[in-house]
Formats: sequence, C-alpha cells, structure tokens
Amino acid sequence: MKKNLADSEWSYGSEIVVNVLITTYNHERFISRAIESALNQVTDFRVQLIINDDASTDMTSNIVRSYQEKYPDTIVAILHERNQYSLGKKPWYEELFPSVNSQYVAMLDGDDYWTDAYKLSKQVEFLRSNQHCSMVYHDLVRVGENEEIIQKEPLSSDYFELSNVDFLRFEYSTPPTSTLMFKSEILKKIPSWFPLLPYGDRGLTILASNHGMILGLKEKMGVYRVHSGGVKSGSSYLKNTADDIYFRKLMIKNLRFSDQSIYQFNAQRIIELELIRFSVLCLKNKNFKGLIINQLKLLIFFMSNSKKIKLKNLNLLLYFKKIVRDVKVTFLDRLTKP
Repeated sequence: MKKNLADSEWSYGSEIVVNVLITTYNHERFISRAIESALNQVTDFRVQLIINDDASTDMTSNIVRSYQEKYPDTIVAILHERNQYSLGKKPWYEELFPSVNSQYVAMLDGDDYWTDAYKLSKQVEFLRSNQHCSMVYHDLVRVGENEEIIQKEPLSSDYFELSNVDFLRFEYSTPPTSTLMFKSEILKKIPSWFPLLPYGDRGLTILASNHGMILGLKEKMGVYRVHSGGVKSGSSYLKNTADDIYFRKLMIKNLRFSDQSIYQFNAQRIIELELIRFSVLCLKNKNFKGLIINQLKLLIFFMSNSKKIKLKNLNLLLYFKKIVRDVKVTFLDRLTKP
C-alpha cells in the first residue's frame, strides 16, 4: 500500500530504496516548499532525505533542523557551522555522496520543488523496468521568485531522444538537477578529479552515461526556480564560458571514449569558446600578457592529448591566425589611445 513519506512508518533496518539529496544555502524562503514536496511523495518503498545546509546565514538551518526533529526516521540533516564552499570543498562529493545507502538517488535543490506526488515512484518503476538505463530525468516548469511562470512550454521532444553520445559531446544542456534519479552504483566509482569540475551535475550525467542509457520522461513533475540568489543566476557570460572550456578539457584529459568523434567535437568546441572569450577580453583590454600565456597553455593541452584529439583534423592554424588578428587589433588600439 502506498503512503506519503510524512505518514510512513518503517521498521528499523528496513531497506532504503531512494535517498533524496538536498543541498541548500540561504534558502529560508524556499526550503520548506522543497522539503514538503519530498515528504508528500507517495511510495510503497522507504525513502530517506539527506539535507546538507552549507552554514546558511539566514534561518535555513533552523528550518531544516525542525523538520529533522519532526521526522527523525526520514530526514538526515548535515548542518555546517562554517561554509564549506568558501573552503574549496564540494558538499555533493564530500558530504552527500558518501552518505548514500540506497538503491537509487534523487536530487533536489533547496530552492526547487516537486509537483507530482508520484514522481519518485514513477522514476523507480522506470529504472526497474529498463535495466539498460542508469539515469532518468523529466520535464519541469520554470518560475520566478514570485512563482510567475517563465517557461511553461515543454522541452523540445528532441531533448528526450538524446543518445549517450549527445551527452558526452555536451552539445545539449544537462537535465536540471532536481529532475534526476540514477542508480547509486554510479557513486561507487566517482573519480578523484570529480571535485575539480565546475558543473557537478553535468559531470554526474557524463559518468552515468558510462553505466547505461540516460532517458527522459515528458511529464512535468517539478519546478525550477530562477531567482537572484540562485547559484547560476549571477554568473557572468565570461565565467560561464571559461567554466565550459575547463569542463571539456577535464573530460578530454580524464575519460576514455570509444567514439573518436566525442574528442573531436569537444576540442572544436573548446576552440570556438576560446575564440569568443579571447575576443571579448581583448576588447576589454584585460590582462593582455595573461591572455597570450593562456593560448600557449591551450596549445600545450592539445599537444599533450594529441592521440585522443587527432590534431590534424583540427584547424589550429586558422584558430591562431584569428588570435594573432585580435592581438594586433588590441595592440594598435592601445597605441592610438591618448
């Protein structure tokens, strides 16, 4: 018989089928909605919430603590007194992943929430029925700070027909964190370089794709909240571009792909992104010497991974011609300025 989590009672030692991992920081306006949406899930299996608060400076930690005290058998609270992110630590990798003790893992950001009470049941049933899959995601609605709808239209149908190669090329956006459910076995082989990734959810999707297929459900089962305090809301275009370049370089360096085109696609994308970034920074006259050094470092990176990338297939000559062009334009611009 299915019951929602808030009303469920489980005997001590009964198997936990799903861990719901929730990260939060200064989400006092949103965290209750997130936790309630998880507690309202209707299942016939045991679910445990693991909530990590990274030393919030508002009332978030108190709210999390009150829920943990009310549902001690369902909620585990990790409450930090010092902000771990500022210390260079990654809560997903160092706190939440090691705490997993279930068959499946669902993720939920502290400022998002689920709208379908059967979301967990549907995703577990899907993974059980499709053993070749390692991860499943779903559609959602995007809203603003005051619940105004930003995007209600469904994601493109193509988004739900992506192959693993599409994900490995990073040609498409990663499914939003709060839509993901995956097999916990993926976490047993998290590589040591994983904490270096600027996008943990994106890296997790890549790792999952090496364990099986990643498929999507077209149902809208959650809400993604866009607000000024969001992790990515304040990120600049240049920072996002630099992070994307760094992410792709880490993947090329550390992962082995059977499909050679994956290396080629990402190497070509690095060149395109670096050209954009270099041109913008030249226009801004930012650290001219540092820009040149970065291009040399990029060349060294390509050379050191030449067997994977097959340099002869990349138009590096054209790339460096464009770099030289930008350098000349910037240099002449500086000379003509009073």
